[in-house]
Order: sequence, then structure tokens, then C-alpha cells
Amino acid sequence: MDELVAVFSRRGWLSCQPQPFRKRFTGLGRLMALERGATVFHRGDDSGGVFGIVSGAVTVMGGTPWQLPAMAHVMRAGEWFGHGPVLRGGARTLTFIAAEPTTLLQVPLDRLRPQLQSDPDFAARLAQMADASTETVVWAARDLLIRDSARRLAAVLLRVTAMGEVPPGDGDGYALTQAELGEMANISRHHVNRILATMRRAGWIDARYNRIRLLDVAALKTFAWADE
Repeated sequence: MDELVAVFSRRGWLSCQPQPFRKRFTGLGRLMALERGATVFHRGDDSGGVFGIVSGAVTVMGGTPWQLPAMAHVMRAGEWFGHGPVLRGGARTLTFIAAEPTTLLQVPLDRLRPQLQSDPDFAARLAQMADASTETVVWAARDLLIRDSARRLAAVLLRVTAMGEVPPGDGDGYALTQAELGEMANISRHHVNRILATMRRAGWIDARYNRIRLLDVAALKTFAWADE
């Protein structure tokens, strides 16, 4: 239990809550392990509670009734998701998939409901999870407004790796393909390959097959946001 509290005390929604609440909330959860590519839930599924990432990473797939889902973001250790239907009712509106071997803490709906109904403070703190999600959505949208494609890719790379704050689970780096980066940055795979090669020559990253290591986060930040 102490290890779980430590993970969620470093970053994310729960890190902003008082220590007693962190212990209380993590105590409601149960661990689940997922292999890379496993689906946590699909758009349209019924609510099954909320999820916190203990280790690994989770891909966020978003879309509309008129569009196919597209890869929008990658969440990492300490972050939470799945609160929408818990707070407002209804079905899931996004799809979440394990981007690599991942351990989640699931707090099921049947354990949340008694707390929400009996404790207004608990409900208010859980509702703050939506604020964290809104910040991420705004960040992702702002990244896509960067006109220069190379700077846009640098910004997306920083966002989906948590700016290096969460070490990759593999020594070779974060599990990110050129196609995935291209989808999130709205850049062709071929163009992504060329930009990554330039970043590699500059010494900012090390890119191997489907893996990326950040070597100079400060330089990437300067490049991505210098003209913003």
C-alpha cells in the first residue's frame, strides 16, 4: 500500500490531494496487469470505475461519431482516467489501450458509489480529476497549433513522455513508433523519420526500432517552444 501511495504522490491528480485521502483512495483499488495492446475499455462501454497508472503507459484514442478514433496522447505513471461516466453517468467516450506492459490500480464503481453518496468532500476531490484531464486536452490541442512540423513533433514527444519525468520502463527507451508519433503530431511517418534523425544528430534523443530515449530535455523544450 505504501508503494502505491508513493507512486501517486509524485504526479497526477492524486498527488494534489492530502495524504490521508491518497491512502483512503488507493485502499479502495485493486491491481490489474495488462500486456501491450490490451484494451482497458472502449468508447461506448459501461463505466467500470476509475484507473490509475502504477507503471507502464496507456494510449488515449479519441474520436467523434463522424470520425474513426485516432491516437491523441500517452498517459504515464501517476495519472488517472475513466472518471467521466462516474461523475456524469452514461457510457465511455474514449478508448484506452496499454501502450506497453502496464500495471493499473482500478477503483471499481461499486466501491466509489458509497463514498460519493455519503461524503461530499470525497465527491468534490474526485471531481478534480476532470480538471487534470482538461489540462491535458488543452495541452494536446495547443501542441497541434504549432505551425512548424519539427517543433510540433518535439512538443508532442515531450508531452507523451511526461517530459522525461517518468523514466521509461525499458532501458532502450519509451515504446513509441514513428507511425504513432506521426498520428499524434499530424505528420507523415516519412517526415517523422527525418525529424527524428535530425534530433538524433543534435544529441537530443536516441531513437531505435520503436523506442526513443530523451537525452536533452532542456534542448527539446527550447526548440519546441522558442517561438511560442
